[in-house]
Amino acid sequence: MSSPPSAGGRDFSPSAPAVPTPQPILTAKRSSKPALRSAAYLVIATLGLVAFILGLGDLRRQRNAVAQAKWHAGVFQARVGEGKALPLNLAPETPPEGAAQMIRLESLPHDAAMNLRGTTQPIIAAWTAPVLQVLRRDGRAVLLFHEGRFEVRWMTLRRFEELRARQTAARIAP
Repeated sequence: MSSPPSAGGRDFSPSAPAVPTPQPILTAKRSSKPALRSAAYLVIATLGLVAFILGLGDLRRQRNAVAQAKWHAGVFQARVGEGKALPLNLAPETPPEGAAQMIRLESLPHDAAMNLRGTTQPIIAAWTAPVLQVLRRDGRAVLLFHEGRFEVRWMTLRRFEELRARQTAARIAP
């Protein structure tokens, strides 16, 4: 008996194994690169989220200080007379939120206000306590008086000190 010819050189006889014999598979070490990449993405995303949250806190503190300063500016503006002169009474009042929520406000003393009353330059009339920032420069809300109106500005501590020193020097000069 002759066996049928094999097709393509394969043996299809019943004695031939039906499943090819497995070849040795080269097993490489599993790469830790995907795990490291995922960990790096997680760290970067976490740092970004923390920076975002800290930035929002900075913005909230700055806006609260400016909002309170604007409220004080409205109170001080009501004290400006028809001559549009700087009011001599710059004592702060307690805002509607109450003293517990109030950011401390300092203002020019009576004698300093009297000395600066005739100047044409903007006058730093009042300022909040320093507002500490995490990601931005520390600063404060400042009430400027110019041409009969109060205006609120946010200033860095350095800029405030420069303008305050210049104003103090102008007040002392004869």
